[in-house]
Amino acid sequence: MARRDGFAGSSNRPGIAGWRLYSEGGIVVNGIDVSDFQAGINLGTVRASGYSWVMIKATEGTGYVSPSFAAQWQGAETAGLLRGGYHYYIFDQDPVAQANAFLATCPATSGALPAAVDVETGDQGDNDSDTETNVANLSKFLQTVEAKTGVRCFIYLGYDGWTTLLGSTTGFSGHPLWVPSYLTGVTAPPPTSDTPPVLQPPPPQITAWSTWTAWQYSESGSVAGQTVDLNVFNGDLTALRSMLQK
Repeated sequence: MARRDGFAGSSNRPGIAGWRLYSEGGIVVNGIDVSDFQAGINLGTVRASGYSWVMIKATEGTGYVSPSFAAQWQGAETAGLLRGGYHYYIFDQDPVAQANAFLATCPATSGALPAAVDVETGDQGDNDSDTETNVANLSKFLQTVEAKTGVRCFIYLGYDGWTTLLGSTTGFSGHPLWVPSYLTGVTAPPPTSDTPPVLQPPPPQITAWSTWTAWQYSESGSVAGQTVDLNVFNGDLTALRSMLQK
């Protein structure tokens, strides 16, 4: 993810080694994420192309609201996509104020996916020097959001963010992990068949989690005429639905 207009991923290319996804002959549960960079994307076409879920950028820090969020949020519902909102977290801004700004834009919604917090090393200034404070403040953000949504947030986190900003903490391992780790030259989901491929994010490994929940495996997907990030859920659609806000 990138500040203001989508996922850049430049600092998040390393991911998790050795964690394999088998679809066991079932349909791979594909998703995308969008921001104002994909303003006007036809989410009905996305759904018709075989995608089941979408994460939509809502806010960044305390002062930015994506101008496309409301339309994309409604468009996802109309298209029949499972939808969730995400917040780009800024470490030198008040975490509770950030959480409240996110909730004002993307409030708790029955049937929505868990909220996600995007943790990246880019544009964070000198905030890689006090990892204990970073961990404590991110915890405050999560607690504030989760008190309203009733479910644990996704944490979008690459290896560099985990080590540099969060000091390789194990303190968030109870949250579902959404890991960015890109496959070269991949612009579409893997084929779905009786013998689907084994998917495995490239190394290095974030050892605080025993497995991943969602994997952003491409930043150059082509869907509905736009370039998007491609994601896959580590499980079937029933498992994904079990995570929805009540």
